[in-house]
Amino acid sequence: MAPMGLLDRAALDVLAHGAYVGILEAVLVPVSAHDPFLRPAIRRRVEAALERARAKTKRDDAEHLLRLAFVLAHPDAPRDLAADDEKAVLELFDKLAAPFVPRAKGAPTAAAGAYREAAAERAPVQEEETPRPRRRRFWPATTAVGLLVASGAALAVAAAIVPSLVPTAKERFQKTALGAALGDDLSTVVANAGPSGDAAAVDAAMARLTSPAVKRQAGDDAVLRMVEALDAVPAVTGSPLDDVDEAAAPVFRAVNQANEALRARRVPALLHAYASGSAGKYRVWLTSYFVERRTGLQVGGLSVDVAWGRRLDYLNLADSQLYKGAHEGWVVLSRDSVDEELVEGILPALADGGALPLDAPREPSDPRPPKATMAGLAAGRAVRAELPIATADAKALVEAIAARNVALVALQEARYVAAPTWRIDLPPSRERSFKNAVEDGGAFKRLASAALSAQTRVKVAARPLEPTIVRLSLLREEQFASRLEEEKHRRVGAVPGEDVRSISVACADLATVARAQDTPALALYLLVRRAHASRSLVEARAAREALASFVLAVAERAPPGSRSAHLDDDTLARAFEETDGRIQAAGRRAYEVHCGRGTPAFSRSAE
Repeated sequence: MAPMGLLDRAALDVLAHGAYVGILEAVLVPVSAHDPFLRPAIRRRVEAALERARAKTKRDDAEHLLRLAFVLAHPDAPRDLAADDEKAVLELFDKLAAPFVPRAKGAPTAAAGAYREAAAERAPVQEEETPRPRRRRFWPATTAVGLLVASGAALAVAAAIVPSLVPTAKERFQKTALGAALGDDLSTVVANAGPSGDAAAVDAAMARLTSPAVKRQAGDDAVLRMVEALDAVPAVTGSPLDDVDEAAAPVFRAVNQANEALRARRVPALLHAYASGSAGKYRVWLTSYFVERRTGLQVGGLSVDVAWGRRLDYLNLADSQLYKGAHEGWVVLSRDSVDEELVEGILPALADGGALPLDAPREPSDPRPPKATMAGLAAGRAVRAELPIATADAKALVEAIAARNVALVALQEARYVAAPTWRIDLPPSRERSFKNAVEDGGAFKRLASAALSAQTRVKVAARPLEPTIVRLSLLREEQFASRLEEEKHRRVGAVPGEDVRSISVACADLATVARAQDTPALALYLLVRRAHASRSLVEARAAREALASFVLAVAERAPPGSRSAHLDDDTLARAFEETDGRIQAAGRRAYEVHCGRGTPAFSRSAE
């Protein structure tokens, strides 16, 4: 007999006695003969064995199901057993169950056990022999040791579970009057803004948005400006102006005023407006964010305010990683989008010690690992040395997100609106949808519950990665603010037809490499990946030209105005092997040659 653990043997003992009795409803009764501390674990193993048996056989009689559950759980059972072959299962059961339910010589086999004979087949005068009481099993652990083990297990479970039970700052805010209003109620008003919207639902939502509790938390001025922004939407949608930013200016103005009022009261919330369409047919959206951090950036002579936010509303709108409308006062950095970038591109290399991808981002449903190149491997080594993350923590999050995506794919295959994602937090609308499915108790309850459980594990696994996510966020906000400064600088005297935006993006990335950084290799990797993977061909070409200048500067042979260099895999790999100081120095030289001036000064102040 193959070796078995204590719990496995106990589960087989219970299944053997249950199969001998042959009553499915009574299969767990023999568990009572075992140690009280181990009964829950034994019971789970028995139930799992029954589930496997149900999945393997088309037969629905209890006796066959119980015998098959025992056989499938036994380590000596053949793997190619025909689950529906009653005779084969019976013979194998009688052989393997003998050590667990020994019978006297001549006793009936499992096929005709005394407890399973039909009443009509028994002789009228036959009296059923009273079965002997089960012998209680004794274990190599006393009650005191059992208590100690149970206590230790409870502490281990608590250590794993408690972090998921402690609400995050965002979750605490969502339970406040303003947090709830910026979720459900703002979404209701915006979604029903058109002429076909539900007017009664809008009125009820507006009443909650302007409730005394919300005003106490946000302040009268912030609530007034928020209402002004919502009231201005109908006029904007029908505006005859051809420029969308000019048409939506009243909404942007009110949003800016509301955000300043919230900032003055130190309320961690932000409104964001977005408009699209054409004259007379504009569509206006207002979204809301929980603000994790407000940052003031100074690039050259330009000041930029950045809010790091996570979505509160339930509108099904995707976020850009960083965005600022022409008339908006704040840049919004989507922390969810930065999470996504980290998980998709950087995290696998941190978990398995492999290459960072240089090609286009993968889809969450793509099981193939990113293509490994010499440059990607060198970048992986350099970036891993910079980031404050343990390999085990990176691996734990990779595995947790993979498990969650399996659950999301299962929902999708069941024709439920769900899709796998690289993001750490599920979109608020998706998470609420799953919770509703669980509460409704319908056909999707089990799958939705599995997805939510997997999401809890993701949140716990993500917590050790917060310092790494912060570092990536700092680089991205610096690049974006630098881009805004570059565009302002280059629009003065720009040559007609020049793609100011793409050149500004490339120079902003190069300037970020040129400045002193805690993570210079990561800053260089972001430039390299934009050159290889940008969805905009014009932007990718501009990034490749900036990267070529950097490579020439590394080799200290960059003549003035030169933009030609071989960006082969080996050359890029050597660039990642440079010291931090040489990467920064080469960035400064490349920026001066490629972008035509000295690197603009940069400073940051966080509130």
